[in-house]
Amino acid sequence: MRYFILAGEASGDNLGALLMGRLQALDSEAHFGFWGGDAMTEIAQKKDSAAKPGRHINELAFMGFAEVVANLRTILGFIKQAKKDVTAFEPDVLICIDYPGFNLRMAKWAKARGIRVEFYVSPQIWAWRRSRVHKIIKQTDRVICILPFEKEFYKGYGYDVAYTGNPLPKRIDQHRPPEKLLVKTLNGEKIVNQKLLALLPGSRVQEVSKNLPIMLEALQVLRRQNPELSTLQPVIAAAPVLSDTQLLAFAKTYDVSWVRSSYDLLSHATMACVASGTATLETALFSVPQVVCYKGSKLSVMLARKLIKVQYIALANLICDAPVVPELIQEEFTADNLAAHLHALYDGEERVNQEKGYAELRARLKPYDATEAAAKLIYEELV
Repeated sequence: MRYFILAGEASGDNLGALLMGRLQALDSEAHFGFWGGDAMTEIAQKKDSAAKPGRHINELAFMGFAEVVANLRTILGFIKQAKKDVTAFEPDVLICIDYPGFNLRMAKWAKARGIRVEFYVSPQIWAWRRSRVHKIIKQTDRVICILPFEKEFYKGYGYDVAYTGNPLPKRIDQHRPPEKLLVKTLNGEKIVNQKLLALLPGSRVQEVSKNLPIMLEALQVLRRQNPELSTLQPVIAAAPVLSDTQLLAFAKTYDVSWVRSSYDLLSHATMACVASGTATLETALFSVPQVVCYKGSKLSVMLARKLIKVQYIALANLICDAPVVPELIQEEFTADNLAAHLHALYDGEERVNQEKGYAELRARLKPYDATEAAAKLIYEELV
């Protein structure tokens, strides 16, 4: 079978890579076209050494209302190219992974041309613009959800969607971290033996530029106020969009080190500051106490507050329907507030409460073999 997969950001790239691997195991004749990142490229190249994405996620990482509007011409150009790539590949199925602003346009176009469309990871319509639920069902052949509450959400509108479990628990459990963490610094590489503060400031340049300075300032406040934490070392989980040159500049300004593997870092971390997104769920599944942070443009946040219909932004909180992890959003996301939350999480009741919440979270994310189930659904529809 011929599969074309569209992913527009790091989390989608990781999910796409897992799905590719399972589809290859099911279908010995699988051929892939894709837009994605390094994870999907690595899997595709196991079968075809020349495989590469039509566009890399580093080019596609736009976020927020204002940012999308500012880059609308570029985005429309990408959509035009994606249509050409899909047409040339002649897939049996188009698999759209999250990235709804882009992928829903592609889904509508593909379905109108008789291409089967699987939408893997439901757009977060339960959070805002719930009226789009009818459009999503109309524009796709099937929605495959990875959050347990989403099936009931669609059912409330009279639609039956698939829920195959969340792939992250198994993926994280299978991760084998290094015995010691090797980080990059301004002066080269070194092994870190101190307690670590993991900094996950986002997967897009816009996010990192807003979040990282506040995270690092908070660490300075924490160290000044709590001498016992003076040796706590900050390490950035550097997304692919950040170049080594950009990271060297951060290291020079803030005396911070970095790694490319967030999973290696979370395996060794004592605490974490995490930008809202999939990384908050991954951090929870590593059982690392965290504070979730988000700061966007004033226009984006103003519009979001008018539209968003949910109480929480962190996935752990949404899934458990409870404040498992603290959230600092926009004006609440200050160095002083973040430092206070980190101090409370370092050792004490809040840390214990988060660990209890993480156990409940794990229990809600079954079934465990989620990627296998999703791949089987997609493959069996085609044979």
